[in-house]
Amino acid sequence: MAGRHSASGGTGDSPQPARRARPAREARSARPRRRVLTGVVVALLVAGTASYFAFKPGDDATTAGQAAATKTPCTGNLNVPVVVSAELLPAVQALANKWTASKPSVDGACAQAAVTVQDPSSVVSELASAAAPTVWLPDSTTWSSKLTAVRPSLVTQVGSAGTSPLVVAAAAGSSAALGSEAAAGWKGVLSGSVPISIADPRTSGAGALITTTAASQAGTEPGAQAQVVGLFMRMQTAPLTSPTDGFASFKANPSTARSFVTSEQQVYAANQQAGTVLAKAIYPAGPAVLLDYPILTVASTNPSPSGAAGAAAFAKTLTSAAARLQFAQLGLRDEQAAPLAGAATLLGVESPVVEAAPAPPEQLQALSGRLWQAALKPSHMLSVIDVSGSMNDPAVPGGSSKIVIASKATQVATSVVPPSWTVGLWVFSTKAPPANPWTELVPLGIVGRNRPQLLAADRALPQQTGGNTALYATVLAAFADSSRHYDPKAVNVVALLTDGSNVDPNSSITLADVLATLKTQYNPAKPVRIVTIGFGHDADTAALKKISDATGGQSYQVNDPSQIGGVLLDAIVANNT
Repeated sequence: MAGRHSASGGTGDSPQPARRARPAREARSARPRRRVLTGVVVALLVAGTASYFAFKPGDDATTAGQAAATKTPCTGNLNVPVVVSAELLPAVQALANKWTASKPSVDGACAQAAVTVQDPSSVVSELASAAAPTVWLPDSTTWSSKLTAVRPSLVTQVGSAGTSPLVVAAAAGSSAALGSEAAAGWKGVLSGSVPISIADPRTSGAGALITTTAASQAGTEPGAQAQVVGLFMRMQTAPLTSPTDGFASFKANPSTARSFVTSEQQVYAANQQAGTVLAKAIYPAGPAVLLDYPILTVASTNPSPSGAAGAAAFAKTLTSAAARLQFAQLGLRDEQAAPLAGAATLLGVESPVVEAAPAPPEQLQALSGRLWQAALKPSHMLSVIDVSGSMNDPAVPGGSSKIVIASKATQVATSVVPPSWTVGLWVFSTKAPPANPWTELVPLGIVGRNRPQLLAADRALPQQTGGNTALYATVLAAFADSSRHYDPKAVNVVALLTDGSNVDPNSSITLADVLATLKTQYNPAKPVRIVTIGFGHDADTAALKKISDATGGQSYQVNDPSQIGGVLLDAIVANNT
């Protein structure tokens, strides 16, 4: 769980030095008692939509609004926990210092705001059972809607600190290529020739929103989800640890530093701190994906009128004209996302007018989270490709042969899988006895070491064709090999592609024999799944499905040659989610 930094109390407008702490428990004594909120970092599959929550009769927050903090004399302390995203800390801390110094009285106690920084994903689990009412300023309603899904009565939105569109931050002198790809929108940027890093969507609002955007633009054709996973795999090869680290790389290595997705506000603040245009903001065409920085009050699980009154009073301060000015000085746009005036010197380009993209539906956010998880899981995969003579036939009249199409598809798949994966490659067709009908071109091994050999073997597939389809004997041999090399830390898969049915004069193995053997040898404690892909109308799809079903795998039928690449990746997605 990310650390939380706190500074409470103090006088004046300047932030006080931060120290590690946890949101404080409500207290009425002369000295506040602190409560450490415990929890775990949650691997969020981002679910929920951006929502606004009105005051409702009977809510703690409504009562608090009717009993605002007064200027009457006070004794003792009432801690008001305030949890914020890191980029908001300077403004919120200054406002908290000033508010606390004014000694606002809530039920006779002196209210004081205790401001802490914490990544929003871990806040969700903690605030679901918080003992003290809390003011929360995450970077996106992605997180508050997650909390609302768990405890809908807890969350009330009282306003917004502002908005900031997502952009691509690029080193000031190396943005030309990205600029042209940005003309095609986020899809052009994320899948373009220039690699882009993103922050982990399980802990970053920007990461969560941009992965959902990528999933929404993939389309619904066969293989679309797998293409998203392939894109996520590429993103995960060089993840963004934090915007701060990303900007530091621009300063240290501007010619080689990787561009990354962040907010306009982060670019503004980084350049302001650097005193120069360290990074240029690139705005992809089309609707803008916005961080909306909600200002929320979160009720405690037990009724706490005084605590709720203190939280509501400070939340009201955060919606004041003075607060809006503080947030604007950080580089946030207003709630309507109006352009930042005169910001070209801090963005490397004029802050443009944007049209906000609609909030993604809950199902799409959940799907995006699952596909990200699929891309993260290591895979232990043996690819088995049919190279019988019929694979030389064109996939469609006048088109490329099936083996050429398969060769190109396997090259694409090999290029995008992570270096930590284990992959091997076999081909099969009948041969004169005593030779086996299968040939191991590349044994199972780590992709980081074997990728050149795998790509070379993929390219050479068209030179391997000849003979008949020795399907059944190869299935059993491949399953046995993967079982012997089983990796308990990975998803173990045999991915087999064929264009025909079993034709093997050298073997008496029947489909019934294959299914009986798989039933006997399949071990649920060490599962090896067989994924089958029938390529073309002549593939024995009924037999292939029975083989896959025997091991809990998936079976695909592909007649459109353009779908082969997507289906190969679909095989990965289906087994990793």
